[in-house]
Amino acid sequence: MSLLENCLAEDNPARARRVLHTLHGVAATLGAEQIAAAADPLDDALHTEPALRQLGAPQAAQMQAVRDGFSAVQAALTPPP
Repeated sequence: MSLLENCLAEDNPARARRVLHTLHGVAATLGAEQIAAAADPLDDALHTEPALRQLGAPQAAQMQAVRDGFSAVQAALTPPP
């Protein structure tokens, strides 16, 4: 479970929004556009529904996009064997 998912499970939307804000900024700075693009609507969802404990279908898809983005960054940074 990711830090963000832990924040949601613990019903800590303020911390989850800080994580998303930081994630969005760092990803945008590094050019990880897929991650940045997925983090922003998640932050919006927490802003409009701060008690969000479980992700709805759109948010679950955005979380998966964040995970996929990290996988792509990891693959790009992993030297070939």
